[in-house]
Amino acid sequence: MSKAKIKKITVEQASQYFSKDEDLIDSPIRFYTKTEDEDGWDLITYYTSRRKDIYSNRGEADQWVYILSNPTLPNIFKIGYTKNEPEVRAKQISASTGVALPYKVEWAF
Repeated sequence: MSKAKIKKITVEQASQYFSKDEDLIDSPIRFYTKTEDEDGWDLITYYTSRRKDIYSNRGEADQWVYILSNPTLPNIFKIGYTKNEPEVRAKQISASTGVALPYKVEWAF
């Protein structure tokens, strides 16, 4: 099995993605940035491939409508709603249904 390579990106590019610390569903690390602190030490921040603009259409309501996909179930989508963040709901469903791979949020409003 080959390991995926992690690509270095700029801080500007990184602003489009969730950092590993912000990620709620343990997505794989795909990118990193390297900056320096005030003492010259390297600061490495890791990012997932999940884009922040997935929620650009967020409304004013207190619930989410979501569409989830799962690679083990091609062309089948789970549509639902939740008061939690969609990633939290995807993680809940993935854990309780016994699927081989976790669900992924495709769309949310």
